[in-house]
Amino acid sequence: NEVWDYYGPTALNSDHKLNTTRIHDMQVDRGGVCWLATNGEGLWRWDWNLDDATGLKQIKKYDKTDGFKSNILYRIEISNENELWISSYNGLYRFNPATNIVYRYGLNDGLPNDEFNRISSCKGDDGSMYFGGLNGITSFSPRELMNEDAYLDIPFRLTQLEKISSNNQ
Repeated sequence: NEVWDYYGPTALNSDHKLNTTRIHDMQVDRGGVCWLATNGEGLWRWDWNLDDATGLKQIKKYDKTDGFKSNILYRIEISNENELWISSYNGLYRFNPATNIVYRYGLNDGLPNDEFNRISSCKGDDGSMYFGGLNGITSFSPRELMNEDAYLDIPFRLTQLEKISSNNQ
């Protein structure tokens, strides 16, 4: 009946400082890395087994600048292939920690709705994933969705434009 440890912004121990309190979910992968889904601050990778030069635990944040369309993330499930599947109010994300590549699944990919519930997910014994959303439960086998072509969703970007007309030479 006592708190045996505390990690947060007001932690007295400097290596327990964690600058977020808006955590929706926390999962630890096979390598011992802690992953945090936050309410507005994206995905946090917290390697509490490694210290940086200052003695603090290594923390990295992934957000809209890294490929997420929303910084509000709900639940994390870790596949047998050690990829993170993260629900949000704006689709379902697959995050590969080895490459830091984010892929978003939405209505165009067959989801019945883009919005998921904050506290509704689980992983089955066979590796199947289940995420509760506004239009029921979405279930799938991550292994069947391991199509590397999905990572090639490279947007078209115009980098230069030259206008040529018969009057200009």
